[in-house]
Amino acid sequence: MLHYKDRRSVRKWCRNNGIKVYCDFGSNRQYVLKEEFETAKIKIYYLLQNGFKSTEQPIQKQQTNDDKVCEDKPKGVYELNFLNFLQNI
Repeated sequence: MLHYKDRRSVRKWCRNNGIKVYCDFGSNRQYVLKEEFETAKIKIYYLLQNGFKSTEQPIQKQQTNDDKVCEDKPKGVYELNFLNFLQNI
């Protein structure tokens, strides 16, 4: 879907857009979660359509159990990226 020839480019694109790449033990296959991939594509499409004018627009997503635990919800793109970084450590 990304039209890259090399797997390293895809992994770098995923890392830059906050998508975790998973792999089974003993397997050469790698995969990502469809929801994370679609969210990243929508975010990039939104930024391209608006010409990168307002990057602090809140990203709407479905509420999960993880969101209920956090009292202070991130409001902008940078806050969400930082929260994703902390959760992926």
